[in-house]
Amino acid sequence: MILAKSLPFWAGMVCLRVEPVRVARGLVQGAGEHGLSDAVAGYVVVAAVSVLWMGEIMNAAKVLGIALICVGVILVSRSSA
Repeated sequence: MILAKSLPFWAGMVCLRVEPVRVARGLVQGAGEHGLSDAVAGYVVVAAVSVLWMGEIMNAAKVLGIALICVGVILVSRSSA
């Protein structure tokens, strides 16, 4: 019952439903590079919001994991398939 009244919970649920649609729409419109950069930005924004708004503590492993995801997405976006 507590979650039913939690604004951060419902804001997160809305974001979980909106973000994949937005990224898919960008990829369909031919903005593949921009869609991938948005994917990277999404991880960074989520991490920043979780630290600043929700008080999460980011240890070195979490920061390194996000950095590896960002590097991987950048490498994939620059490859010619």
